[in-house]
Amino acid sequence: MDPETVNKIAAGEVVERPSSVVKELVENSIDAGARRIVIDIEDGGKKMIKVADDGCGMSPEDAQLALKPHATSKISSVEDLWNVQTMGFRGEALPSIAAISKFRLLTSDGTQGTEIRLSAGKDLIVQPSGAPRGTTVWVQDMFYNVPARYKFLKSSSRETQAISDVVARLAAAHPHIYFHLRSGGRTILEAGGTGDLRHVMAQVFGNEFAADAIDLYFSLETVTVSGLLAAPPHGRPSRSGQFFSVNRRPVRSLLLTWVTDDATRGRYMPGKHPVLIVNVSCSEGIDVNVHPTKAEVRFAREDIVRRALFHAYEAAFLPRADYPVPAQAKETDLDEWPQADDTIAQLVMEHPATGQRAFPELRFLAQTHGSYLLAEACDGIYIIDQHAAHERVFYEEVESTTYPSQLLAVPVTVSLDANSAAAFDEHRHTLEELGFDAEPFGPRSVIVRAVPGELAVSFTERVFTDLLEHLVHADSGSGLSALNEARKALAACHASVRASRGLSDMECVALIERLRGCREPFFCPHGRPTFLKISLHRLRKDFLRT
Repeated sequence: MDPETVNKIAAGEVVERPSSVVKELVENSIDAGARRIVIDIEDGGKKMIKVADDGCGMSPEDAQLALKPHATSKISSVEDLWNVQTMGFRGEALPSIAAISKFRLLTSDGTQGTEIRLSAGKDLIVQPSGAPRGTTVWVQDMFYNVPARYKFLKSSSRETQAISDVVARLAAAHPHIYFHLRSGGRTILEAGGTGDLRHVMAQVFGNEFAADAIDLYFSLETVTVSGLLAAPPHGRPSRSGQFFSVNRRPVRSLLLTWVTDDATRGRYMPGKHPVLIVNVSCSEGIDVNVHPTKAEVRFAREDIVRRALFHAYEAAFLPRADYPVPAQAKETDLDEWPQADDTIAQLVMEHPATGQRAFPELRFLAQTHGSYLLAEACDGIYIIDQHAAHERVFYEEVESTTYPSQLLAVPVTVSLDANSAAAFDEHRHTLEELGFDAEPFGPRSVIVRAVPGELAVSFTERVFTDLLEHLVHADSGSGLSALNEARKALAACHASVRASRGLSDMECVALIERLRGCREPFFCPHGRPTFLKISLHRLRKDFLRT
């Protein structure tokens, strides 16, 4: 194949979208020892990406060599791949990027400056140029010479969101480096530079996550785990807030995700995932060459990594005085749970005449612990979660009722992370359709003046950020439906009867009847059961009456 075709194929492996370009360029800046990295983008990076750093820069000879495929001094043998200490090592990023863009590089090692220009990897221009120590790279009109690839790029806001995520993860892995991301001249993210990881967590996720975040640390043989874990009251409906790095390289790892899920199970609300920044430091036995974009790693000793991370979480969850830590179920407790004939599956019974799912006719007995209602039916005893039950009731009432937009007595200022800010920009018109009056208020904040009526009483900053979190992960084109579903579920949750609140007998009876009239009375909008049943058969068996 001719060199142009080879370069385009290589670019297809390394450069998937604008965020890939930002990742490769910023990683080069980190390898160059930069302490300050400024990223400017236009049109989600499709029109222009500029990355400027104050690193060591390059000599004229090295600058030209850097644009040749696989010309790198970061490794010298195959064995080095198991002990890579730099972010980059293949020497393919710059030539691959230059092959699909209008490319310009300005660099200086402090003694002599060099400027290089290329278009689609051709028409090389090299000339001396005055420049401060460091490197600046411009990438313009990405995929202009590969239109088939350009068609697969997403909207500008989605590409900006992906770039923000890349920069945020790099900032979390390198808190001693200052990162500044701007889009069209507007600041999207400023983070790092002080070495304080808690400060980075506040800049990326918001002060509420960082304020009472728990320090993580555990060392085992050649592995050391360190980082921060947001306290159990703070969770997200997706794993987007989980930032893992290995030897300061941001990665996505099923192993680290599985251990996190296992160790934090039961600590956070159902449907919520912990927000965290975790770095796994391994002195040996890591292969970072298992993915074209170096987004995955392979451990020679997975067992040590697994144990070190699990013990780090265990130590973090030792009881603290400032928030409750729910107990986890132990294997020895499993026999105490209702058997198969008492599970929620048995509750979805069919009415003999209509074939429809039937809600049992219940007689209210009492409220216990301010959270549960006890009731009986001809086939057993029912325990109703009053909050889950009211969530279901209110959710269906919201679904069938139109609430006008309502002004808030006091406007609420909401701080957004980079992803949420991008989602707000993309779906601002959708929010307006649903009754929100919100507009930018500073570089990373929004001021909300009006909300849909059903949210007016219980509206908080967290409600708005949760709504945007749903939009971040919604399929393209489904913004209105995704947001509407999220709005109904959140309205139901925040307006519902809370646990640990006493209800009168009349209120308890009314809640049971309203639940009985629901279309889907068996589960709350989040998928939790609204009640559990202890069958009469089970009671007789446990009291040795059968």
